[in-house]
Amino acid sequence: MESILNCVNAGLGFSIAPISLVDSHKFDRPVSIYGIPESHANVQMIFVHRKEQHLDSALQKFVTLTKREVD
Repeated sequence: MESILNCVNAGLGFSIAPISLVDSHKFDRPVSIYGIPESHANVQMIFVHRKEQHLDSALQKFVTLTKREVD
């Protein structure tokens, strides 16, 4: 997240980030911050990776446990 906020600071884009991270980040330029209404703050998250990329056992277990919680 720190790298993403550094890109925002450099004017290379924008991001959606937790307020706690933004509040603690040291911006050297002024930035605009807009709140997201709670009714729109919950979004579906997904895992994505290249098909041919090997997932180590810890990541495989994490994905399995997460899928089990969601289903």
